[in-house]
Amino acid sequence: MKLKKPWVIALLSFSFGLVFFFMTVFLFQLGENVVERHAPQVDAIMEMKVEISHAHIWLEEVISGDSDENIQFVWEHIAQAKWYNKALLSGAKDKDGNVYLALDKKYTSDVLQIYTDLQRMNVLAKKRLQQQSISQAGSNADQLFDTIIRELSSNINALEDSVLLEMKVENKQFHALGYLIILFTFLAVFAVAIIMFFLEKGKIQRIQLEINSKQNLKNQRDLLIKDAEIKSTELINSNRSLKYAQRLARIGNWDRNLETGVAHWSEEVFAIFGQRYQQETSFEIALDFIHPDDKSRVIKEVQESIEAGKACEVEYRVLHPNGEIRYIHSFAEITEWAKNNTPLKLTGVLQDITERKQFEIELAKSKEQAELATIIKSNFLANMSHEIRTPMNGIMGMTHLALKTNLNSQQRNFIQKAHQSAENLLGIINDILDYSKIESGKLELESVAFKLSDVISNAMNLVKFKAEESSIELNVKMEQTVPKKLKGDPLRLSQILINLISNAIKFSHSGGSISISISTKQLMGDDVDLHFCVSDSGIGMSQEQMDKLFHSFSQADASTTRQFGGTGLGLSISKQLAEMMNGEIWVNSTENEGSAFHFTVQLKKLSDEYDFEAEKPLDKTNVDNAINSLHGSQVLLVEDNDINQELVCELLNSSGITVLIANNGVEALEMLQQNDVDGVLMDCQMPVMDGYDATTKIRAQDKYKNLPVIAMTANAMKQDVEKVLAVGMNDHIAKPIDPDLVFITMAKWIKPSL
Repeated sequence: MKLKKPWVIALLSFSFGLVFFFMTVFLFQLGENVVERHAPQVDAIMEMKVEISHAHIWLEEVISGDSDENIQFVWEHIAQAKWYNKALLSGAKDKDGNVYLALDKKYTSDVLQIYTDLQRMNVLAKKRLQQQSISQAGSNADQLFDTIIRELSSNINALEDSVLLEMKVENKQFHALGYLIILFTFLAVFAVAIIMFFLEKGKIQRIQLEINSKQNLKNQRDLLIKDAEIKSTELINSNRSLKYAQRLARIGNWDRNLETGVAHWSEEVFAIFGQRYQQETSFEIALDFIHPDDKSRVIKEVQESIEAGKACEVEYRVLHPNGEIRYIHSFAEITEWAKNNTPLKLTGVLQDITERKQFEIELAKSKEQAELATIIKSNFLANMSHEIRTPMNGIMGMTHLALKTNLNSQQRNFIQKAHQSAENLLGIINDILDYSKIESGKLELESVAFKLSDVISNAMNLVKFKAEESSIELNVKMEQTVPKKLKGDPLRLSQILINLISNAIKFSHSGGSISISISTKQLMGDDVDLHFCVSDSGIGMSQEQMDKLFHSFSQADASTTRQFGGTGLGLSISKQLAEMMNGEIWVNSTENEGSAFHFTVQLKKLSDEYDFEAEKPLDKTNVDNAINSLHGSQVLLVEDNDINQELVCELLNSSGITVLIANNGVEALEMLQQNDVDGVLMDCQMPVMDGYDATTKIRAQDKYKNLPVIAMTANAMKQDVEKVLAVGMNDHIAKPIDPDLVFITMAKWIKPSL
């Protein structure tokens, strides 16, 4: 018995262990079957979700107008989703041999509801595809479509969660039963249980890993679906933003297949052409909208660009159905090439530039009108200058000659005042003409070498007589740092100085003094900024008077004009001349104490070694030398005005110069053939033949190539001087003539023949 019990126990233990073993194996096998039975069902649910998401994405791309060819994918994904739905309902086997078991009958209503939603999605998709764009489908359709998608997603997720929950519950139940058997038989079959535990432990772990793997796969698919939905929304919003931007900027994009000729335009392209939207069009249709006068040019430029493989940029006009003409700017380039390296696709943009083009046209018209107005004004100035200077020449010349005759004191006083009044009138006329030239932009500065001391000396010579009449002392102080030789416009610099000094004399008391100081403000390389100051001990000004001092036709007050005369242009002209020379002008003044006028100019500095021939000043010695050198010469005066003829003849004859007279250019040519002359004084504006044509014909003859021809004309503007030199004249004397300047200029060119 002692031997039997252990054997029985051993046998029982072995039997219990064997039973336990088979029961445990059986129970765990059932747990494994739970997973294997439900896993394909979970896969079917997930695949159905993926197919619905893909159908949604493809449908949105078709609706947004990206491509009509993707509609087939919409139907395929919906059909595949229906297949998985059917498999869940009644079971099925796919083409790869995968078997899908039907769900328990308790899920039948849920599966049928999903099928109904798929049918609704299918019907609504067809309706929405009939619209041209998402924006035209209306908010109700969008809400209904989104509602179906949410309901589908909600129902499928609920079904999936239920199946997974059932699978986990069944799995846990079988595991619990297995552990309970282990607990009851543990003491009897401890060794067997331990062995079985270790044998089954690996299977349990594999099952858990598989469950975890399935869960991870589900999570990944959910993330992919969510990402696809986000990108789909972003794409839709991007397309909408692009449409709005194109509409605001009046820019449209297009592409054209160069093999098939089929083209696609954005909605804005149709709007720019004044046409209704359509999905496909062609280059030929676009040509129908182009203005007939531009069509051949556009075809040529586009074709040449395609053949050369280069970008094409062209402007043209289009005709709208209502007859309106719009201007278009188009740019295109080849974006796709065939394997044989031939152009396959042309992509471009075009913009409605009508407003810009109209502005350019108006701007061109305005510019043309402004240029015409400038020409008219210039011609008016030239004619006015000529018409005013001609009689002024007679007045000033005759009074000059009269002052050389025997006059009693009363007669001399009258004629001197008439001559002085004529000089004042000429100064006013010159100011008005200078102001008009500055205002019209016709005044140009010269850039010539000069000595600053000569400019100061000439200016002082011109104003010293007025200063002496009022017993006003003139003092000049120049700093040692001021360069001696400069490059710029000495005439305009002198004009500013004369204006300021003349004003100082005019407004200073008798017995007063005027100081002129020149200093270097800044020196940088060859550029030098000079500072001039003209100060007086005159009547001074208030702040209110100074504020309006440099305005055109403006003086301190009305009483100033009555008491001292003047136009009020001198300071305005001086200000603009200083600014043209990169400087400025200003004044400091105290009433009843005096004023100090300051101005700066920027000039070029020349080295002291720089040599140039300066013009001789018009002093009595130089004039006398000029007259002596001309004594005995014979000149031809070409002049149509009787008074000017008489004036010049009297002036030259009194200095021992013989004068022959021609009334126009034709007579001048005839007299040159009959007489030998040492020089010609040529007027420019004459009847029959003017001085320009006459000089051209004179220079055409070899024997007259070196004959001095000097213009003596009322055409005194810069372009007039350039014109007389261009036709071959040697120099220019402006009317009204300055007798001393006439002799100096003639002596420079004319030498008496022996």
